[in-house]
Amino acid sequence: MSTNIFPLPFSTHLIFVAVAFVFFLIQFIRTKYKYEIIMAAAVAVTMLIYAKDTKMWFYSIGILEFGLIILALVFSIVEKRSRKELAEETGVETKADTEGEE
Repeated sequence: MSTNIFPLPFSTHLIFVAVAFVFFLIQFIRTKYKYEIIMAAAVAVTMLIYAKDTKMWFYSIGILEFGLIILALVFSIVEKRSRKELAEETGVETKADTEGEE
């Protein structure tokens, strides 16, 4: 099985992963949303595809990625609701709370 499954060569994939990981990490430090740190981990996990060259490993990484994305989605929804409820209780709205409601 070829480990070059992405339309990008390994070096370009590595650069993309590094940039995306740093982006999500900075966003997590800035906003403290848990889904951002999960997405940083999900991006980094894509590099594991190069560790082994078996179909079982390939599908295991795919399942792990799918689980991390679902987990990030759940955390995103839960945190948005909890921050919205907190804003309603305190009467303070932040820009992040009102994004997309226009």
